[in-house]
Amino acid sequence: MLGFGGCHQKAVMQKKPDLQDKQVTQGQPAAAPAPDPQCQQDEADIKSAVRQLYKWYHTQGVSVDFPHTESGDFFTGLDEGAFELRVQQLKDSGLFTQAFLDNYTKIGHEIHRRLRTKEMIYEAGYTPPYGNGANPWTNSLDVSSDTYWNEIRIENVVTRGNRAVLTWSWPGNYREMRITKAVCLQKAEKAVIIESADYQIEVVKENDRWKITRMQGFDFKTFFPQ
Repeated sequence: MLGFGGCHQKAVMQKKPDLQDKQVTQGQPAAAPAPDPQCQQDEADIKSAVRQLYKWYHTQGVSVDFPHTESGDFFTGLDEGAFELRVQQLKDSGLFTQAFLDNYTKIGHEIHRRLRTKEMIYEAGYTPPYGNGANPWTNSLDVSSDTYWNEIRIENVVTRGNRAVLTWSWPGNYREMRITKAVCLQKAEKAVIIESADYQIEVVKENDRWKITRMQGFDFKTFFPQ
C-alpha cells in the first residue's frame, strides 16, 4: 500500500517484513521519511499567498463587490460599468486565476439577471437576498484587527500536484499565522476537498506562483438561496 505523510520526500511501497526483519526491528520505531524540500517550500509559498490575499483586500481591495443600480427604495440591477472596474481591479492584483474571475463575474451577472427579472427583490437598507449576510471574503461581519492576515490560523493544507486546498480560522488569541497540518499528495491532478466549518480556499500554482482559484464565500452553488 502507498503511505502518505506531511511533506515526506515521496510515497514508498511498503513490503511485508520477513522474520529476520521482525527480529531486527522489533521494538524499534520506524524512521521518519525525509522531508520533501519542494513540499516544504510550497507550504511556505501557500501561506504567503493567503497573507498577501488578505493584506491586499484590506489595504487596497476593499470595495463593493457587486455595485447596484437603484430605483426609489429598491435595487434594480447591477451597475455594469462599476462591476467591470471591480473585476479589472481583481485581475490587476495578480492574485487570482482566471477561473476565480470567471466565477466572480458569473455571480455578478446572476445577481443582475435576478434583480432585473424581479426573481429577487432587494430593498435598500436590508440584507441582500443572496450570500449569507456576512462578508464573502471572510464569512464574518468583522475582522480581528487591522492586520488580521498575520493572525488567522491555517488549520489544514492539502496539496496534490499544482493544486492545494486549505482552511483558516480566526485565532482565539492573536498570533502569527501558522500551519498546523500539511499533507502532500504528490503527482495527482486534483486536490481533496476538506469538509470544514472554517473558511476554505483553493489555490493553483501558475508559472511558479500560487494563486487563488476558489474561495468558500464565493461558491456559486451556495451564493443564491434555493
